[in-house]
Amino acid sequence: QEAAADLARDLGSLPLALEQAAAYIQATGTTLAAYLSLFRERQPDLLARGEAGGHPAGVAATVGLALSRLGGESLAAVGLLRLLACLAPEPVPVTVLLADPQMASDLPPDATAALRPLLGDPLAVGDAIAALRRYSLITPAGYGLVVVHRLVQTITRSQVAVGEVGQWKQAAAVLVEAAVPDDPELPVVWPVCAVLLPHARAVLDLTSYGMWQIAEGLG
Repeated sequence: QEAAADLARDLGSLPLALEQAAAYIQATGTTLAAYLSLFRERQPDLLARGEAGGHPAGVAATVGLALSRLGGESLAAVGLLRLLACLAPEPVPVTVLLADPQMASDLPPDATAALRPLLGDPLAVGDAIAALRRYSLITPAGYGLVVVHRLVQTITRSQVAVGEVGQWKQAAAVLVEAAVPDDPELPVVWPVCAVLLPHARAVLDLTSYGMWQIAEGLG
């Protein structure tokens, strides 16, 4: 029961992923605990294995097809998803992260090309979010907030060239640090610090200036 609960949490309770995992476990005769251990080591590989009943493709193939189609429609939307894939699987304040057009000069080359059209342009951000929602790759989580399922994050990162993943993580760190309010003593910025905290923990060093500012605000 403990292994089942842990696995469900790691899979984000996504029905297709749960069914796919069950199919793999049944077919190979492994245990829930053994599958969970292997999943934590080789997520992308296991997401491509196991056929769920009634579904022609598993999680990896389904998300991969959506990403492929999206790439032909909106490079900005693909860039936004890659950015979100490097953050925590919690609500992301996209309007805050992408508010400053001057941040383009601080981003790595690959991220700059994709994200420059979104920086400082709420309409372009809205279009990218709408494109991602058409393929059910993100979910709205409140005003200015979106959330990406943890498995969608995993698959998105797995489809980025190895040499580029580091650039997207760096871009995420730059934008999160820049989004941290300058004066953490003001009560009005505390909600911003709270929503940024899980993402700061995902991409910033614990001794970074941004993390220190968040700690000051929440403290």
